[in-house]
Amino acid sequence: MSFSSLSQCACRIFALLLSGTLVAQNHRSASQQHKYDILRYVQPLIGTAGHGHTYPGATAPFGMIQLSPDNGIEGWDWCSGYHYSDSIIAGFSHTHISGTGIGDFLDISIMPININTPDDRPNLASVRWVGGKDTARYGTRQDGARRLTDWCAQFSHTNETATAGYYRVQFADSSFGKPSPARGITAELTASELVGVHRYTFPNSIRAGIVLDLSFAVNWDNTTDAFLRVRSNTLVSGYRFSTGWARAQRVFFAIEFSRPCVVWQGLRDSATIQDMPRELQGKNTRAFFEFTNQSLAPLTIKVGLSSVSEEAALAALQDVQGKSFDTIRDATQAAWRKELQKIRLFDVADSIQTMFVTALYHTFLAPMRFSDAHGTYQESRFNFVFTNPKTTFFPVKRTRTIRYDVFSLWDTFRAVHPLFTLVQQERVRDMLLSLLDHYYSFGVLPVWSLWGTETKTMTGYNAVPVLADAIRKGFLSKREAEQAYRAMKASANEDTLCVNLYRQYGFVPHDKDGFSVTKTLEFAFADWCIAETARLLGKSNDEREFRKRSQYWRNVLDTATRFMRARLSDSSWKLPFDPLYSDHSFDAEYTEGNAWHYAWFVPHDIEGLIQAYGGTQSFIRKLDTLFTLDEPVRGTNSSVDISGLLGQYAHGNEPSHHIAHLYTYAGKPSRTHERTRHIIQKLYSAHPDGLCGNDDCGQMSAWLVWNMVGLYPVNPASAEYALTSPYAPKAEIQVGRGRTFTILAHRTSETHRYIASARLNGKPLTRPFLKHSDIVRGGILELQMSNQPHTPWERTQ
Repeated sequence: MSFSSLSQCACRIFALLLSGTLVAQNHRSASQQHKYDILRYVQPLIGTAGHGHTYPGATAPFGMIQLSPDNGIEGWDWCSGYHYSDSIIAGFSHTHISGTGIGDFLDISIMPININTPDDRPNLASVRWVGGKDTARYGTRQDGARRLTDWCAQFSHTNETATAGYYRVQFADSSFGKPSPARGITAELTASELVGVHRYTFPNSIRAGIVLDLSFAVNWDNTTDAFLRVRSNTLVSGYRFSTGWARAQRVFFAIEFSRPCVVWQGLRDSATIQDMPRELQGKNTRAFFEFTNQSLAPLTIKVGLSSVSEEAALAALQDVQGKSFDTIRDATQAAWRKELQKIRLFDVADSIQTMFVTALYHTFLAPMRFSDAHGTYQESRFNFVFTNPKTTFFPVKRTRTIRYDVFSLWDTFRAVHPLFTLVQQERVRDMLLSLLDHYYSFGVLPVWSLWGTETKTMTGYNAVPVLADAIRKGFLSKREAEQAYRAMKASANEDTLCVNLYRQYGFVPHDKDGFSVTKTLEFAFADWCIAETARLLGKSNDEREFRKRSQYWRNVLDTATRFMRARLSDSSWKLPFDPLYSDHSFDAEYTEGNAWHYAWFVPHDIEGLIQAYGGTQSFIRKLDTLFTLDEPVRGTNSSVDISGLLGQYAHGNEPSHHIAHLYTYAGKPSRTHERTRHIIQKLYSAHPDGLCGNDDCGQMSAWLVWNMVGLYPVNPASAEYALTSPYAPKAEIQVGRGRTFTILAHRTSETHRYIASARLNGKPLTRPFLKHSDIVRGGILELQMSNQPHTPWERTQ
């Protein structure tokens, strides 16, 4: 893919910084590695360039708070609020989503400024839009436009630092060719699970200024109402309500300043600025707070959040009462060290270690904690049917478990959630119960849930494989499994996702609904998951029904072209057909892809797919063509999500992620070893553009974690993992209860990339797969690597 020259220049600067930060040494022994802090390998800036859509700010593992800088630009590559190509900060907000293709959140924006005279106080009404792709609409909010204010300030990446749980930036002396309002200010950010903490140092001003902008919004987000209450000269609280991707989002906050403010001003919907107001309400609510700066001591700000009430946000502040910035940062970084030690690579180059540890870090950002300090959370049920929809809010109290949300299930069911069953076992049950909480409130499982709302984004009912996998692995009690099974059936038998059409026709007719091929394939896989769960629970009638439905993938397979194709309600094929064609509209046959990308999604019946494509050799030839086809994706409105192309293999989007491993099922595992290594070498790096597509709440990163270790969950509900070529001579996975699973890959390298032999706990491994139970018991997988493509599982014909 191509990026702007500015982005390329910025990435080169980052590469120089990285080379200066990391020790220039290619290999270390395991004993040497233990001397190093694993956090030195976390580079949150990876994925902030290109189309990765990650954010660089501070957060705790799976925390509610994601405190991070925002550039203030309206645009797809600013979905997280920040893009490495930019050099302006509009503010630091407290909620961000990692790696998605839709922008939302960015709630409760705070920005520091210098105050030397009263004239330095900002004009709170100064918000304006500049630039944009459509010159005829210059000055309006549009794609590519910047939200400009009196408090926006410039910075340089040379003065920016990001690691797990901590972010720091020093502002430049000038912005837009004149003295910067934040000249020389150092901003530091950290966060606990429920509280964001700012520390600002003002070396060049008599007084310190803080702007609180409750109207800040870019991309899909719009403030619908905001309220600010000044409780004292060190404590304020309020709320920000908004609509966007999350159609009805409520964020309550409480803000504590480390010293009293001496002046404050406020603005609501009018352009009139009020001095010393006690309360403000309106969708354009903004406020300015001024503090003494005589000793030049840093100003610390703590911000607690809740989806339910100001009182719950205030309670979050009580959890960090009396704790300094450094104490909170150290505790959060200790939590990150614990999490990131759960999978370790040994004896690899620093750049590889950085890629791996950062990928693990990105995998542990979502889902995020949603229940607040009181254990409460608020769901909103949005009726999508009516022209004038009504939103009903449901405050809910949890007593025993943490409620999680931000479930990007179309992406994360593939590799993120299977990874959690290995290394986040203490959290998996709460995540599963969170999915069930959604079912209890909405009547179906979530599709793509966000801050207590259902966005209905993407296709399929992909909470089903997450639950099926966890039930198979024993994470739920018998009673909980029965409840989960009822929820799975409810999703499989609802009508709003066009499942009724799928049940009626045996496929989704394209003249009845869009994304018809994708939906049919994803429904069929989910139905296999339900059949397997029914089998485990002894429900034989249901098993037969859903086993039959799981074979509906065959109804969109055109045996003449050997592609999955759209059919019409009269059973005819939709014409014309071009397997290279992609359309990024709701009338497309394929979700964010084309026929080449969706030719392979039958993870529950790979042998059936192989035979349907003419047998093993024909299947392998088709796979080879996928990876080598020198043809562009066609279509004037082709999906921007099709990225990271190797031939027609599109690693930048999730439907391709299992494909390289299909060679193994066809008896050609050596080709899988070649492909997975090639993907890592070409499409990942330790630089800001080190992700070739949206990280999508960790899925792109989880793929890297699995494949660098040498495994992948091709069928993510099967409790089985396919082997591939490990990147490290040694990898350790902490699988709970004090147990460790170790993978030793003797002589592994770019030349010695083939598994010549394998022994599990001293016994020959007869298949190129591991069961989940093999791993969680602990043990050793020992691989002898070779430079010859002859694995013990290779089929000669």
